[in-house]
Amino acid sequence: EAVVGDYRWYETVLEELHTVTLADLERVRATYLQKRTRTVGRYEPDGEAE
Repeated sequence: EAVVGDYRWYETVLEELHTVTLADLERVRATYLQKRTRTVGRYEPDGEAE
């Protein structure tokens, strides 16, 4: 409940996810995933085995 705001969330989440359309995904992608706002990171191991 603290995370999603309603303890009944799990009862409807799958049904709600099935209503997401390709147009919804494209709209979100165009709004939030833009090259000018991206952050690129690179992992370089230090050479020590764990």
